[in-house]
Amino acid sequence: MSLKFDKFRWASHNWTHADTAPGEMLHAVFFGLWAYFGFLSIGGVGLILAIGGALLWEIKDAFLPWEENGWWGGDGFSLVDVAADLAGIMFFLVVPAWIIFVLPIATVAVAYIYLLSKRGARL
Repeated sequence: MSLKFDKFRWASHNWTHADTAPGEMLHAVFFGLWAYFGFLSIGGVGLILAIGGALLWEIKDAFLPWEENGWWGGDGFSLVDVAADLAGIMFFLVVPAWIIFVLPIATVAVAYIYLLSKRGARL
């Protein structure tokens, strides 16, 4: 493993490259799940660890070239990867919360309105 601290690299890919889409999805799912289970177990610290882990992974990619380090290396620091990580984290935190809290409340509200309308009440 060759660690070159003087060789910080920026990734050259962007959102329009189709060959990077599977990698971006992997980033989003991995760090999203990390944030979700971390948040469930240790609260806000788990969320901070997931965001920190995503940034550390990109820093690792910036200093360890894949040409010399294989799968462990990266193609440079990628803001696209960071955006995918944050999108995954937000998705896995917002969607489960929406399903657990908002959906049952909305269901009860719709059922209540339906029952009131059956009784002839006006809203």
